[in-house]
Amino acid sequence: MIGQLIKTSLITQICVISFLGIFEDTLAAEKWTISSSLQYSTGNYVFDQNTSTFYLYGGLRYQSDKWSLFTSIPLISQNSDLVTGSGGAFFPSTHHDSGEPGSSHHGGNMAGGNGMANMTTGLGDLYLSAAYQVLSNDKRQPYIAANLRIKAPTAGTENGFGSGEFDYGASLTVRKRFQSYIAVAEVGFWVLGDPAGITYKDPLVFGIGAGKFFNREQTGLLIYYQNYSTILNGLEPIRQVSLGLNHQLRAGIMLTAIGLAGLSETTPDFSFSSGLEWAL
Repeated sequence: MIGQLIKTSLITQICVISFLGIFEDTLAAEKWTISSSLQYSTGNYVFDQNTSTFYLYGGLRYQSDKWSLFTSIPLISQNSDLVTGSGGAFFPSTHHDSGEPGSSHHGGNMAGGNGMANMTTGLGDLYLSAAYQVLSNDKRQPYIAANLRIKAPTAGTENGFGSGEFDYGASLTVRKRFQSYIAVAEVGFWVLGDPAGITYKDPLVFGIGAGKFFNREQTGLLIYYQNYSTILNGLEPIRQVSLGLNHQLRAGIMLTAIGLAGLSETTPDFSFSSGLEWAL
């Protein structure tokens, strides 16, 4: 019997980092930057009832020649307690037993069974990441970075905004410029904290993307596909595709917009995020 689902917007944060990464030369001279973004996600997942979620993020980044450190935390508002947070996806929990799985995973109505009037608001989980540049991009070699990521359980479990457990991840990112084009690939894994009554399989993660620069490299467009291995038997692994746009408004200020389409029952039907990053 599937009760609650466990959800986080961590995937979108990883996508944001991937999209901002194609502009590492643009913001390389800036030691400190702050960011803010608004995200909307909606989907049925394995239920008949639709869940709509809003996230308002605040973030801080430090960047040196080799190191990049980033942290962010969201304020969450959601119209259902059927979904909550672990490892960047949506999985069963034993929190409660209302809400049966439905036969239609994607393509549900936008209003949702609870409607937008029954919104619950609270703090989400804290996200931390560190990246170390192993190689820099030039004509002979790609950019390669090693990444560490942590999700700290700052969200409440009673409102469905967190699992109450730490998640840890590591990955390797490879990027290569080909004149105005760029190719991106990432491979890694997550070690997921297990809430009471649930044992997760720690997933492998793979992502691949391609992008292009426009407008004298002030604008960048990137399409990115991401796939996880199975985390719980009986539920589809994460599969999704994202389309992201970066635009440098002026020196030290970057606009990012990302649209995401879920390809499995453990991702939202649709998600959209837009935000700014600017130098201090």
